[in-house]
Amino acid sequence: MKTVGILGASNKKGRYARIAQEILMEKGYDVVPICIRDEDILGLKSYRSIDDVPRNIDTLTVYVSPRNMERHLDAIVRSDIRRVILNPGTESDSIK
Repeated sequence: MKTVGILGASNKKGRYARIAQEILMEKGYDVVPICIRDEDILGLKSYRSIDDVPRNIDTLTVYVSPRNMERHLDAIVRSDIRRVILNPGTESDSIK
């Protein structure tokens, strides 16, 4: 089973990160919410940073602003994440 991390996961209904998590869970993926505010999202333990996740993430899908993304860049580079998806609204000239 593939593990998908959701950076910027959210408990707020209507947020794209929450919709993505619901769909991924329905499809049977091992989902890892990463959020600095919530401890639990849709019944899953949420981690404050990528460094806190106790297992490898195959794919990271990003739902944070470029300003917030910058604080996670070093952790992404250090990790064994195989694929990073920057969703609309996360891209910037400094993150390539």
